[in-house]
Amino acid sequence: MIAFLREPGPQFGVRDFRAPIDLKLLRKQHSQLVAILKELGAQVKLIPASPDQPDGVSVDHAAVVLPEVAVITQPRGLSRESEVETIATALANHRPIVRIVAPACLDGRDVVRIGRTLFAGISRHTSAEGIAEFAGTIEPYGYEVRTVEVHGCAHLKFACTFVPPHFLVANTSWVDGNTFGDLVLIPVDEGEPFAANTLTVAGTTLVSEAFPKTEQRLRDAGIVTRGVQVSEFHKAEAGLTGLCLILEPRSVRPANAPVGLRFVRAPRASANNGHFAQAVVHAGIVYVAGQLPIDPKTGRPVEGAAEQQTEQALRNVATVLTESGSSLARVLRVTLYVSDLKTLDGVNAACARVFAGHRPAQFVVPTKPLQQGCLVAAEVIAAVAAE
Repeated sequence: MIAFLREPGPQFGVRDFRAPIDLKLLRKQHSQLVAILKELGAQVKLIPASPDQPDGVSVDHAAVVLPEVAVITQPRGLSRESEVETIATALANHRPIVRIVAPACLDGRDVVRIGRTLFAGISRHTSAEGIAEFAGTIEPYGYEVRTVEVHGCAHLKFACTFVPPHFLVANTSWVDGNTFGDLVLIPVDEGEPFAANTLTVAGTTLVSEAFPKTEQRLRDAGIVTRGVQVSEFHKAEAGLTGLCLILEPRSVRPANAPVGLRFVRAPRASANNGHFAQAVVHAGIVYVAGQLPIDPKTGRPVEGAAEQQTEQALRNVATVLTESGSSLARVLRVTLYVSDLKTLDGVNAACARVFAGHRPAQFVVPTKPLQQGCLVAAEVIAAVAAE
């Protein structure tokens, strides 16, 4: 894990902020943050200060970093192009670089990542066009982008942050916590409106010491926290997420993958009974419910032996996988429910044809007769993200 931070320059704070900034104290607080990140196992890389970038201590507006790629942003209305380019140069040694191109506008402070879903808020610096371009840019890597409404604050990361495995810290006056799916909502204390800006590193959630009541709420929820002094950065309207960019190790899914669930319905596959989903996507994995050899056009089992029925059941599986963002080539395990083990040779022959050389783990369960006319059923577990 790598943490990129920008050293505060001697001209930091030349703009008028809410209160005068104590540059000596600010540098001390920055050094303390660097030390904490190192204690948590991060390899810290400091980008040198530049006299022509007096506000360059903030870094997260310039990029959205994923395990597979770094997206260089295009914040609207910020005359800080040189800062963005400095960050791009630093990241280029560690990730492939893609860019948001004007007139589309995107600010990294308006993007909150929860696993394979990235939530983006429209703000003064992020446009609907920018979000659309962002979505198209990262979709090939298996990510989804959703637009979120934000009211009363400048950026989405001021309104909420994700704390793995399944918590959302949020100011519910600024953002609707229900927008983010099946997460445990921790509202900030009413007297600490900016406390939602937390930073989780290696299982420890950093919280500004200015927000002790909200930090206690996190602890009460079982979250490991650590207070950090960043009072001088608050004067410059900067939070913890703004001070560093975290690069996770490249993997199929991050170590702290989310618990948010996505329920899948595939109209072109045979429907499940009742209100149950055909699949559930969770933390980069899709769990497909048992698929029968039903022809979705007729609603009846296909005619033929177990071999032909196995092929139809797996076709239905493939349809659900496509809707889930996966495929048969990404199946990790297939479980086959067979009513007569004497038909197993035919069942295996159908699997060999359908999987076409891919060899997932397999388990066969002998079972009593299934739905009338069905000799076999198939359920699978598959990866959503490619290796």
